[in-house]
Amino acid sequence: VEAPQGMKLILLIGQSNMAGRGKPGEGEVIAPIERAFTLNRDCKWVKAKSPLHFDRDFAGVGPAEEFARRYVADNPNETVGIVPCAVGGSLFLTWASHGEGIIGQNFRTAIRRAKAASQYGEFIAVLWHQGEADGSSFSLDVLKGYYAQEFTQMISALRAELGNEQLPIIVGELGTFWKETAAKMNPIINSFAETIPNCAVASAWGLEHFDNLHFAFRSANELGRRYYEAFLAHSRMFAGDANPILYGDGIHDDTEAIQAMLDSGASSVYLPPPKAYYLISRSLQLSSRQELRLDRFTRIKLAPYSNQPMVVNRAWNSGDVDVAVTGGIW
Repeated sequence: VEAPQGMKLILLIGQSNMAGRGKPGEGEVIAPIERAFTLNRDCKWVKAKSPLHFDRDFAGVGPAEEFARRYVADNPNETVGIVPCAVGGSLFLTWASHGEGIIGQNFRTAIRRAKAASQYGEFIAVLWHQGEADGSSFSLDVLKGYYAQEFTQMISALRAELGNEQLPIIVGELGTFWKETAAKMNPIINSFAETIPNCAVASAWGLEHFDNLHFAFRSANELGRRYYEAFLAHSRMFAGDANPILYGDGIHDDTEAIQAMLDSGASSVYLPPPKAYYLISRSLQLSSRQELRLDRFTRIKLAPYSNQPMVVNRAWNSGDVDVAVTGGIW
């Protein structure tokens, strides 16, 4: 397939939950990815479809498919080029930006493939999901001693190789079904948003597995949505737009925008009638003597797998007074 020039490229690195293992169940279908190509095993462009990866014969759906679908939907004049490089079960040492042999092997492969892809466009994002192998193999003390340092070094080397020191990096949390492993790894993963420039984190809170290891089909798609929302929010901040967008289209996450309105301290916050409905992914926090007001038939929905109250008191431990939620279909 002859891929077009000027594509927006997305690099996928990490282990199996980035490569994807989700398979549709009864009544579930894999939606097509329009205006998207993927770099196959032989570094040839082919029309993008699941599975994107080829690291295992049983590769399935990961978060990148939904990320790509949402990007092209928001950018109808652009074409996406997906560069899959994740490898199931890979320890971080295989992604290190230094070393020989198995050490750094996957990093070197990813750089080679990324440079081949860059002849057809520019990279707009790197999606990373890794940590299950290291988190289940090493103690917290060992992880604290090397993982963040090595990851920071790897991202710096990756950006230098691709000639873009500001290339956005979106990192995904481990699924909470990993329990002790997630408890060790996720705080380290979340620290990257604070310590690495132009880096954002996608939450895996509440997502489900199908084998105690991998995100189930619908959860993999939901994680892809969260990666994309993290990419959007961070891109706006990086561009100097500190005001989150209130979409109300039932597709994009409105949590940040609504919460920003509440955080302004206004005594009455009004949500105007949306195009479709408002979508939130975590609890909205209201303060004392504050009202959140919606029209009678304005709908507001909780995003899939969010599994938490839609509205809470900001000072729940000490108590708020005179808090009101008026109108709306929740």
